[in-house]
Amino acid sequence: MLEGPAPGRDTAETAEEPADGAEFETFAHLDRLLGLDLIHGIGRAYVPSGARGG
Repeated sequence: MLEGPAPGRDTAETAEEPADGAEFETFAHLDRLLGLDLIHGIGRAYVPSGARGG
């Protein structure tokens, strides 16, 4: 016999939380796959344009 949630039962109630960092890793892989380069600046300090001293 197959085991699992009963038919018609919401599986979101029984689903476990994703592991720490899993959402970021998914985002990073999709970013790389699609070539968006959105994570390039993560962890870098934001410097508004014109704020750099000369």
